[in-house]
Amino acid sequence: MQKKYTLIKNARLIDHSLSSLQNCSILIENDEKGQSRIVEIGRVRIDGIDPTGLFIYDAKSHYVSAGFVDLCTHAREPGYMSAETLKSASLAACAGGFTTFLTTPDTSPRPDDPSIIKYVVSNSLSASCKVLPCACAATGKDESQLCDIVSLMENGAAAVSCTSYTPPDILLKAMKICAEHSYPFIIKCSEPVQNGYLDYLPKIKEDVATATAVVLAAESGCPIHISCLSSARSVDIVRRAKDAGVKITCGTCPQYFIFEEHDILFFGNNLKLMPPLGTAEDKNAITEGIKDGTIDCISSDHSPQPEALKNKSPKEAACGMISLQTLFPASYTHLVSRGVISLQRLVEMIAYNPARVLHREGELKVASRADITVFSASGRDTHEILRADNKSASYNSPFFGQTLCGTVIKTFFDRY
Repeated sequence: MQKKYTLIKNARLIDHSLSSLQNCSILIENDEKGQSRIVEIGRVRIDGIDPTGLFIYDAKSHYVSAGFVDLCTHAREPGYMSAETLKSASLAACAGGFTTFLTTPDTSPRPDDPSIIKYVVSNSLSASCKVLPCACAATGKDESQLCDIVSLMENGAAAVSCTSYTPPDILLKAMKICAEHSYPFIIKCSEPVQNGYLDYLPKIKEDVATATAVVLAAESGCPIHISCLSSARSVDIVRRAKDAGVKITCGTCPQYFIFEEHDILFFGNNLKLMPPLGTAEDKNAITEGIKDGTIDCISSDHSPQPEALKNKSPKEAACGMISLQTLFPASYTHLVSRGVISLQRLVEMIAYNPARVLHREGELKVASRADITVFSASGRDTHEILRADNKSASYNSPFFGQTLCGTVIKTFFDRY
């Protein structure tokens, strides 16, 4: 049974709004419904609190930040539950420091009807983190029919999403509705690999789709988020759009600033992705986009696949890799420990900015939701990524056996 109060003591608070680390305690009040709110930060006095109603957690001078938020989790439920379920995805997310993740609308059936949104909400009530369903913007053959976006959002969806397959006229209508109602709008501008490992055409398609999304965002006035950027040209398109005043944010994934196309020859089908890996130029452009602020978020694009679908020929194997548990250590190792960005900036990209895309709280302050991640981070804090530690129902990761820096220790989250 949860106690009325939780005290996190000996915390090193890191937040985008702080110019330096703050050594402090955090007092959380929990109600009977599972709602948890921060009531005090700083030198907390607990003299007036009944000890029997207080749980004390010693952070042992580890870092404490707002809970990590993922904008691109393929939870697979309903429809493909042999690869992942909402419960197993939440276990992997929690182990990776995420207190919230947004599902992708590629389930079967797709979330183009309020009943599917309600199903996800209901089936995630006992999950190990907050699970937010994402609604389809379009449905039908070739995504040529506009969904009832308002109804989907009113029944529990947290955002509206579409892909580059959606016709531009439907995209524009969806964006106008989202602009009118201030709904978060997310688009993934990627195309699958068609001819085995190396296929350059999807990068061109990603660039065209990114440019189209930018033009439609400017026309509709709708703030949009483009997820999973992987192309040098797409990064430049977004940079120019931001400079021109278009309301746009974007994200990428660790695989696109760590690996490049020829790495798939060593790691095999676990690096067959959608969008596919790019050239060294693409990887460097993604890194530079992170460094200069063009890229706002780092998401997992967690894509579980059964081993039977990965153990096929390069042309027939399914796309995707699991990455919720490895996002933080992979990003810390390849960005922070190498001096590309600061730890504070990394936390901004995986906690505050993704929450802001979803119009949710993303910082630790009095009266905010108690979504909190505790982690350690230093070049000396190394550990091997072990298959035995995997919480996902699938095992398609290129990181097994690799040594990374940074360890997630614990998460706290408010269920509402």
